[in-house]
Amino acid sequence: MRLRIPCSTYRLQLHHEFDFVAVENLLDYLDALGITDVYLSPILAALKGSRHGYDVIDPETINPELGGEAKLQALADSLKKRNMGLLLDIVPNHMCVAGGQNAMWLDVLENGQSSPYASVFDIDWNPPKPDLMSKVLLPILGDQYGLVLERQELQLKFIKGAFDLAYYDLLLPLAPKSWIPIIDLGIDILRGDGENALPSVSLLESIQTALKYLPTREETNEERLRERKREKEVIKARLGALVEECKPVKEALTEALKKINGIKGQPRSFDFLDNILNDQAYRLAYWRVATDEINYRRFFDINELAAVRIEDPKVFNLVHNKIFEYIKSGCITGLRLDHVDGLYDPTEYLRNLQAAVANELSIEDKQSVKIERDNNAIEPNLYVVAEKILAKGEEIPRDWPIHGTTGYDFLNSVGNVFIDSNGAKNIRDIYYQFTGQWQQFEDIEYHCKQLILKYALASQVAMLGRQLDRISEQDRHSRDFTLESLQEALEEILAHFPVYRTYERPDGVITESDRRWIGQAITAAVNANPAASESVFRFIHNLLIGAHPAGLSEGDLSIRKDFVLRLQQITGPVMAKAIEDTAFYRFFPLASQCEVGGNPDLLGISIEEFHNTNITRLNSYPHSLLTTTTHDTKRSEDVRARIQMLSEVAQEWSQAIEQFMVINAKHKSIINGLKAPDANEEYLLYQTLVGIWPLHEMDNIEYADTVNRIQTYMQKALREAKVHTSWVSPNINWEDAVSNFINRTLDRIENGVFSKAFMDFILPVARAGMYASLAQVILKITCPGVPDFYQGNELWNLCLVDPDNRRAVNFDEHHKKLNALDLYYLKNDRKIIQKLIDTIEDGTIKMYIMARGLHLRRNNHELFMHGSYIPLNSSGIFSEKIIAFARTASNKKIITLVARHFLSLFRGKLPNKSFLVNSDIWKETYLELPDVSYQGMYRNIITDDQIIMTNDNKINIYNIFKLLPMAILEKVQ
Repeated sequence: MRLRIPCSTYRLQLHHEFDFVAVENLLDYLDALGITDVYLSPILAALKGSRHGYDVIDPETINPELGGEAKLQALADSLKKRNMGLLLDIVPNHMCVAGGQNAMWLDVLENGQSSPYASVFDIDWNPPKPDLMSKVLLPILGDQYGLVLERQELQLKFIKGAFDLAYYDLLLPLAPKSWIPIIDLGIDILRGDGENALPSVSLLESIQTALKYLPTREETNEERLRERKREKEVIKARLGALVEECKPVKEALTEALKKINGIKGQPRSFDFLDNILNDQAYRLAYWRVATDEINYRRFFDINELAAVRIEDPKVFNLVHNKIFEYIKSGCITGLRLDHVDGLYDPTEYLRNLQAAVANELSIEDKQSVKIERDNNAIEPNLYVVAEKILAKGEEIPRDWPIHGTTGYDFLNSVGNVFIDSNGAKNIRDIYYQFTGQWQQFEDIEYHCKQLILKYALASQVAMLGRQLDRISEQDRHSRDFTLESLQEALEEILAHFPVYRTYERPDGVITESDRRWIGQAITAAVNANPAASESVFRFIHNLLIGAHPAGLSEGDLSIRKDFVLRLQQITGPVMAKAIEDTAFYRFFPLASQCEVGGNPDLLGISIEEFHNTNITRLNSYPHSLLTTTTHDTKRSEDVRARIQMLSEVAQEWSQAIEQFMVINAKHKSIINGLKAPDANEEYLLYQTLVGIWPLHEMDNIEYADTVNRIQTYMQKALREAKVHTSWVSPNINWEDAVSNFINRTLDRIENGVFSKAFMDFILPVARAGMYASLAQVILKITCPGVPDFYQGNELWNLCLVDPDNRRAVNFDEHHKKLNALDLYYLKNDRKIIQKLIDTIEDGTIKMYIMARGLHLRRNNHELFMHGSYIPLNSSGIFSEKIIAFARTASNKKIITLVARHFLSLFRGKLPNKSFLVNSDIWKETYLELPDVSYQGMYRNIITDDQIIMTNDNKINIYNIFKLLPMAILEKVQ
């Protein structure tokens, strides 16, 4: 295989109802659309029925629910025939351990540290709580352990030669040595049957003896571990055969289990079972205990997703070998890496990944492609993008051998350039007045981080605190710091951390930017805690930047470096859970800004800033993905485009929501003395309605479905906000009150006054949002980077956060619309283009523009991969409304120009509901060209208009925007 840089990607969400065959059936459609590379969600064996594939249970197997290896190979063959590539999403950070389906996890539960998979998972086998020594805490119970036990919800069963613990449908293995008391009881029962049972007793005693001589689960000697693994399987086979062949043994063990499983209402009858469960390599616990005592690292705070130690070469190979097989065969041509910030050492991981790919390829297949960054040559052998969320002022580490990010940086910059900064300031004031929410976002962010540290991630923070305490004992200048003071200081630093993580290496190498981020966190923590001793913070600061005291042993230094690397693994989850999953549901002057990698305090950027982000990307990561909607976005691109329009009509928005509030006041309920929904929740609801409400007439079924989607979304938003309810402690009364409020508000018969007022406001806003969304498509296709499209977004897709954004796509309808567009391509008839504009609400125009742009890009792949990016100026009345730039390579030139702030073109007055941007308004606005090389004939690939650039290097934009206020101009002579 050769290094393949995608020209464009199309993301598909796989599951058992949309498998490899379904993808193969779409290839003709995607090819016709102009897509070059299919981008798939994870394909390794996942939890049965998984709708997303991130819950991997077996990294060595292609998911049979998707069609397995045969159907994957067939898909790969079909892709190759069309010269299309396959970008695959993989999960290097964690595996799913739910449902008793992960064989490796079950082996760890059965055998503890003696399991060959014990080093796969990131488990603390030596926690401070004595009861958890050499055990894994399993917080899976629905109630306190003692109550669950005495309700007979935990029962022992004999299945296929082994004893298991059943908790409803979940089966957990029992350690073989813990079977001894069960078999002892079975032997006693057999002996009670007299001499006739003696042969059976002898056979069972033989198995008992073999169990007693098994090496313990704390054994670490390799030879003894192999012996244990071999012998326990032999014992299972013998016991299974004996039970199958010997009825007295089967009956005796059945009676033994009945006695051990206890009698409801007789608490002491469960002591035997309790003792057996205490003898396992795991400890069952109430699920709420997880936040404080769980001793395996998780993906964020999800108990069912256990982190893996990918830094261990054996684990690295285990997780990747199957994927490498398909890379070597050319089936997989690129990777998307999920949650790279969760890894112990991301830089080393990425280097190992590229090195492993190179080793899998034969010499003649290797292609030397160097990417120069700060004079450091990096040679990626495979196209790789990483899910990396960048804070303001942050860059991807320069030594990462990847091609860029998954595109959230572009998503936020392109969204911000369509926000009217002046109007957005008024929006913030309106939000404060309507909601009474006067806190600044940075204060909300800080409090949300404290909440996450105290509850969701408390166990991991406590582990770090204990490790920090041990480190403080290494030196006489720090040994007097108490565990409590160190823990508090650590939490404050984490709560003030300005980026998702730093990337200090195990060898102590730290960049200047990481020093700066750490310094900012320490300074902010010190300033926020004037009563605390600054010396504690300085001690942690020196530890984090590698300024260690003299005289430490290699062992002491190793412990310090391990602390730093583990701390870096937790800052990302703290940031994500606190901001994306909490603060974004508490503060939303413009909800479109509450996006992954976004900032609701940043309301708009200048055109110059937008250009600068594109130039930076071209110079550093020119093949980074450009996305506007993903499987993880809080709102689709079309929803955000609508909400962004509010920044242009702040006064009208203020009047509208005041009117809505008055109309709907009677629909609120009183819950514990408070009105539900509160004003903040009501404000979010109205923004959500602006974002997703369909403009066409809906029948009763579609109307009910839309209301239900909004109710489902609002329940999730309420729980994520963690103000009146939460996932951990649902306040059903509050949630029901909000749901009823939505029902009554959206009752189009009983609440017709609101329906009319709302539709009068939304129609022009929504139509203007369509124009903005079309303009974003054009920018995404022509800016530096690789344009990425999420399934179904080639037509209008008004969806919210998952699961709403993972609903099935009607690809049959999409394909029919694309086939119909073939006629438009052939005729090049302006009347047809005008028809698409006139019927803008059906979304076909978005597909048309996308297809036209993608075909242009595919035919000019080299230009868009390596061509220059030159910002172009405009002048005249609406010059600040024009985003324009050129992509050039040799004599080839393509000019992009789009308008923005469509509603403000009407100078503060909401246009009528039909909303068309009259081309006459552009007559006094001009596009300025840099030099004479831009003169000549151009073709607008959207409208097929011919545009002549004259000798004065200046052209009236009216001549370009006659049909649409956006264009892609290709120089033809």
